[in-house]
Amino acid sequence: MHFIEQLKPRVSCHLSFIMCDAEGRVDPKPIRLVAAVSRNMGIGQKGDLPWNLPNEFKYFIEKITSVVEPGKKNLIIWGRKTLEPFAETLLPLPNCINALLSRTLSSAPEHVHCVCPSMMDAIKMASTPPLSENLETIWVIGGVEPYAEAMKHSWCDQIHITDIMEDFGL
Repeated sequence: MHFIEQLKPRVSCHLSFIMCDAEGRVDPKPIRLVAAVSRNMGIGQKGDLPWNLPNEFKYFIEKITSVVEPGKKNLIIWGRKTLEPFAETLLPLPNCINALLSRTLSSAPEHVHCVCPSMMDAIKMASTPPLSENLETIWVIGGVEPYAEAMKHSWCDQIHITDIMEDFGL
């Protein structure tokens, strides 16, 4: 399914619920998505990116690692297939805590701080103490299912899309 097809539900559907810890505390965090997409709205090919654009990649890294408040970190939510080609070369990232979405993994790969069975579990973890006290932003960086779930959440406030302007046969 193309990425743009996942944008359509964004207009009319938000998941709204209150998440809190045992004491009833909740600390909403902005949820932001970042993606580079081909002309026909593809986001990857055979488990990798079909383009090599250093400036776009630099923009991506700057987006997800930047924090306004010193000492804070961003939670980076990875889909399993998104993480695989980058785990050894990209991680660890400065100012980031990495969460991997997987319904089957029981332990976290190197440089991944936690494995969450669902997007909602990752968001709940990020919005309740003690983790919420150290987080600034939740960044979702792929794939299609994590993007679709995050876009439906009422805390999703920004979607950053780079138009690659090629179709790459996707």
